Amino acid sequence: MLKFSGEGAEGVDRVVRGLARTYGGGRAGGDVLVADGAVRLVYAVVLLLQLYVGVLIGLAVTGTPARALFDSAQDADLSRWVIVGSWAVFTVSLVLAFEVPWRVAGRVTGLVCLTLGMQAAGTARVEKEFPAP
Repeated sequence: MLKFSGEGAEGVDRVVRGLARTYGGGRAGGDVLVADGAVRLVYAVVLLLQLYVGVLIGLAVTGTPARALFDSAQDADLSRWVIVGSWAVFTVSLVLAFEVPWRVAGRVTGLVCLTLGMQAAGTARVEKEFPAP
């Protein structure tokens, strides 16, 4: 049975087990086996939410406007192809580090390209909404 420790572990453990019972068809009183990855995913989401809420609380306490969080993007020093090449190296490293089967490497590459595109789109949106003064 999977248990993990740390700050807030009991709450996350209850959430994961509750979700497993709800969507996995487990008995309400019985033990539910939860995959390691599912626990890590839920714990990562909880940590990201804590980070997000912490930033919002910090803005409220200090009275800082939300606009201060977004800085205008600087001019690019590197060509776009250097950035794409570095992401390609990252993808190969990811495949090797986590022993991803080579037959799945195409999907990993696609997800990395999707991430690169989302990053570029987000940067373009921030540039448009928060122009340099």
